[in-house]
Amino acid sequence: MTDEHNPPTFRVQWSSAFRTNSVGLAGHGFPFAAEVFERDGVYGIGGAAARVCDLVDVIEAFAQPVVTVQSLGHYWFDQEGRREWTPGEIAREQGVEAEAHDVTWAGHNELLVLRRSDLGPFLAELYPYNIDVVDAPGPVAAAAADEMALAVGTRGLDTCVLHELPDAELHFSGHDDCYFHIESRDPVLPVRVFARLLTLAAGAALLARAETSTETSSEPSTEPSVEPRTEAVTVVEPDAEFVRAILARSGHWSGPVRAPEPDGTVRLDLAADKWRLGKRLPPQADLSACYDPTRGRWHLVESEPEFEAEPDAEPGFGSAPAPTSTTGPDSAR
Repeated sequence: MTDEHNPPTFRVQWSSAFRTNSVGLAGHGFPFAAEVFERDGVYGIGGAAARVCDLVDVIEAFAQPVVTVQSLGHYWFDQEGRREWTPGEIAREQGVEAEAHDVTWAGHNELLVLRRSDLGPFLAELYPYNIDVVDAPGPVAAAAADEMALAVGTRGLDTCVLHELPDAELHFSGHDDCYFHIESRDPVLPVRVFARLLTLAAGAALLARAETSTETSSEPSTEPSVEPRTEAVTVVEPDAEFVRAILARSGHWSGPVRAPEPDGTVRLDLAADKWRLGKRLPPQADLSACYDPTRGRWHLVESEPEFEAEPDAEPGFGSAPAPTSTTGPDSAR
């Protein structure tokens, strides 16, 4: 159980995926989007928008002692800018001990084997646009590396890598350092990731407000502004009870990330509907996840429907009352 006097927090960076990625030619920011699923003993979540560096602590918490990295796309080149560094060269530059397996037959030059605790240092300042991480209980032989490369390279939209790798317990896949897909044999992992995604969305909204306040300052001055940009904001993460109350209604949610309310409260209006790139967001929210940054508290607000629900509407769409429990120092337990 979370310590109510010291709830978990996360430092959301200005460069978070919600802030730096955009959708379409108009440059609209990414919406909140998450789909939680279970397939024959594999529990997962996919969605947008999160960078691997914003989820690496969760990956490490659920992974076995060893992790492998493959299908790595990045922007690190030699001094002439003509040759892309290999994963092994990046590991050496980062001061990380790693074993490399040649998997060129799978379309990638190397599969790296790292200690779980070295994944964060390996990814520091790397910001890959493609990456797959699969864990292992111990040393990875060449044959096992080939099996991992085959499982990752041939997966389909509705298949799970973990079904093909009985010794693996976690698979993370990231694309454009924005879209993510995670599988685990632990049902708690999707709950943790959903909580982090809410945290990242709330942090992005708060950072947008700070940026707007700086840009629209009416203070007259003849000197260039030297006020530093707000690079990060600390957000209290919602607890598992809060997230499970949302997921009990639906496994998929989407909604826009807007600027905070005038009183500073962040309101994430969510619809129990899936979102894909190129698809419009649902016009009606089913509930709102609200964050009060002053008190560090989360609470759910039931959205008032604009139309009457159909008699055969799917259960969970605006039918169950929202709980009033909150996450924060003075929350009820």
